[in-house]
Amino acid sequence: MKKLLYLFFGIFSFVWGNDENFFVKKIDASFLLHEPGMALDFAKEGIQKYPHSKNLYKKYVQALSLVRGEKEAIQKLQPFMHQYPDEDISDLSEEIAWNVIEEGSRSTQYNIRLTSLVSAYLTQDMKAIEIIRTMMRDSNAILRAIAVQLSSHYRDQILQDEIIRLFSQEKVYLVRLEILKAIGQMKIQSMMPSLESLIGNNSTFFEEKALAIQAAVKISSEFTLERQEMLLTSSNAGLRHLFCELALHHHVEEAGRKVLSLVNDPIAHVRIAALNSLGLFFVSYLPITDVQQTMQEALEDFNPVVSITAAWVSCLMGLPQGESYLEKWVFDENPDTRRFAAGVIAALGDKGIQIAQQVILKSSDPYVRANIALGLLGQRKAVKSSLDELYNFFVHHKEKWMWDTSLNSLFAFLAPSQIRHVDQIPSYPEAVDNMAKLRLLSILAVLEDSRAEEAICDFLRNRIWGITSLAAATLIGESDEEMLSIVKKLCKHEDLNISLQAALVLAMYGKDIAAIDVLKTIYPQIDKNRKLYILEAMGYITGAQNAPFYLKVLQEPSLSLRVAGASSFIRSLKR
Repeated sequence: MKKLLYLFFGIFSFVWGNDENFFVKKIDASFLLHEPGMALDFAKEGIQKYPHSKNLYKKYVQALSLVRGEKEAIQKLQPFMHQYPDEDISDLSEEIAWNVIEEGSRSTQYNIRLTSLVSAYLTQDMKAIEIIRTMMRDSNAILRAIAVQLSSHYRDQILQDEIIRLFSQEKVYLVRLEILKAIGQMKIQSMMPSLESLIGNNSTFFEEKALAIQAAVKISSEFTLERQEMLLTSSNAGLRHLFCELALHHHVEEAGRKVLSLVNDPIAHVRIAALNSLGLFFVSYLPITDVQQTMQEALEDFNPVVSITAAWVSCLMGLPQGESYLEKWVFDENPDTRRFAAGVIAALGDKGIQIAQQVILKSSDPYVRANIALGLLGQRKAVKSSLDELYNFFVHHKEKWMWDTSLNSLFAFLAPSQIRHVDQIPSYPEAVDNMAKLRLLSILAVLEDSRAEEAICDFLRNRIWGITSLAAATLIGESDEEMLSIVKKLCKHEDLNISLQAALVLAMYGKDIAAIDVLKTIYPQIDKNRKLYILEAMGYITGAQNAPFYLKVLQEPSLSLRVAGASSFIRSLKR
């Protein structure tokens, strides 16, 4: 085959000549035919004839990276960069970086394949799709689960088809849960009958059924009267739960009384779903006289979560008994119950101010007081005392925290962390804890508490080194400018630990170029794990000017560092 191709190109060379552009065309054609060795031969021949051709030299480096690896290619590229400092090499650099990621994806080592998968995903490049699809077929169930999770952010048809295939074939429970999430995220309409069948199956596990309901709601395009009746009258609790969610999702005003009837359902999670839908939408369309009796029965429910949710609905409607039940539950002996009640009071906004001010003075549970303080600050009430409460909470409670939505997904309340290690996200409990603490610190900074800088400094001093790229992709959002301005100052702190951690936060949250010089300076001084955090963080910042740094990283002996550096380089070039 190669001989035929050489003969073919030889004939065209004879007919059209052997100028510089024709060498470029021959090289590109060889790439297209997946013949990098042939491309390298043509590039060498072309350079001999046209030694000053920039285009041919870049093609030569590209071919070299495919045939002999990125290290040799970079060694040839560096003198070219010195000779032509203004020459744009971003496309070539990106090509070399992708070669590194693809090499990592073929590794026999799980950790390197994982790094390559996440690194490819973070680029948000079309080239990542094939790597993600390949990992969705990996023999390792954890890698399949992660690939499925990441695929939902691309939504390409090739990945949707793979999700549909996995839905019918995947046996591992962990992966099946991620498939259900992905169906909803991708809005795969054709999966609605399969989801309803899963929801209506009495042998389906509760967590799987809950995710199927969420997915069905996300992909639902209509809610006909016929479907309403079918779901409402179903003997299966999951389908009645789905009725509540779809009635809310489609804002079906005339379904209000039907939703109200499910407040008396024999299954607790259906009662909670009905109350959530009432509070979020339907109470505005139902006369109070029609709702009062049902609410009173719900307030007296033996299940605390049902009763507390009913109290929330009652407060929204202006029914006085709502507050009395919230006050009862917020002092319950069960810590989860009272903290959930505190979260609901905080979520009431201005309707919960009076009871919040009473509870924060009486409660001995620091988590209850912290949740109430957050609610008061949201309404800018009792600002000084609430800030004192949050600062003292931060100083004296060094255990891990989380935002708990396990009792009712509608309400998140601050609680001691119950997050366990998750195989598909290294250091996940630490990452969740970091996010919870940063949120509280942001509030102190936004409200210009004089202790914010001290608290942030203490936080950075005692944190683990950054968070993993997958946790970052899952958890990171935007932060407040006030907090970032404090973090920026701490990048210059004399304590290397604080300086590094501040730069990581500034890069990931603030995408601030000021973090780059700090990270690049510290990089040679630290161990491999912390180098990975630096590379992951740098990808959040524009970095075409950082090409020399990245090209050095791509020559590291560690493949995982090269892969992480390649991803960061590609992401920075695209910003």
